[in-house]
Amino acid sequence: MTPSLRVTRSEGRPSTHRKVRTTVNQVREDGAGLAELAAIVDAGQARPRIDSRYGLRDVRAAYERFLRGKLSGKVVLVF
Repeated sequence: MTPSLRVTRSEGRPSTHRKVRTTVNQVREDGAGLAELAAIVDAGQARPRIDSRYGLRDVRAAYERFLRGKLSGKVVLVF
């Protein structure tokens, strides 16, 4: 399995000193379920709660916010 995000040094070796950990999550495709969810969101019947938004360059700050806890919603990374 290949990670979706790989942190490497300029010479190509894995970087461990930046305290970055990568994980892989896999889910099955469910087009019908996704369409149903999209319809619910489009109808205004569900709105995700967002605690905070961070740009990709601020991923460490986003993670630190997550670790502090007491979130009022999701921590969002904006690409």
